[in-house]
Amino acid sequence: MIPFILGALLILTLWIMYDNPQFIQIVSLIFLYFIPPAGKESIIPAAIALGFSWQTVCFVFTYVDMVLCLFMLWNFNFVCKIPILGRWVYFLVQNGSNYLSKHSWVERFCFMGLITFIFLPLQGSGSIGGSILGRILGMSPYQIFTAVFIGTMVQSYLIGVSMFAIQEYLDLNLWYLVVLVLLLMFVMSSFSLIVYLLRKK
Repeated sequence: MIPFILGALLILTLWIMYDNPQFIQIVSLIFLYFIPPAGKESIIPAAIALGFSWQTVCFVFTYVDMVLCLFMLWNFNFVCKIPILGRWVYFLVQNGSNYLSKHSWVERFCFMGLITFIFLPLQGSGSIGGSILGRILGMSPYQIFTAVFIGTMVQSYLIGVSMFAIQEYLDLNLWYLVVLVLLLMFVMSSFSLIVYLLRKK
């Protein structure tokens, strides 16, 4: 319940802060953030290109990731009951647990490894993937939340500051960068799918 309240508070705050067109733009970007292959590396530049300050954008998407992390931590068993997603999550947890039982030394590097995993702009490496990985590694909810917070905050603000500098000092239209990132993500996703299908055969 609390993650939904926190999400509603964010939407209400944005509604108070911005006029109607800007409010629709920022909320639309938040919803697009949930749809692959979109991620911070494309959504944050798009938001800055639309005229939002990099500080606000970075805060908003760090906040969204933390709400998602709380939802996963407090509703993990519920997520596992969702037909397709739950089966996938359960499979990952089981395989991860089996691996850890044979390689206990991995646990010593869990915290920094999880921060690095979340920080890297890879498909599935956000707060949801990080929360699942943390459970697989046997980390406590506090450790998972802290690792997700550090990883997503550093990633968000690094992207935000970089995009602001590119726009401000290099006078580059960020929309070109957004299109380039989306094309790269599409190519990488297609390549991964082809490799997966070939291996499955």
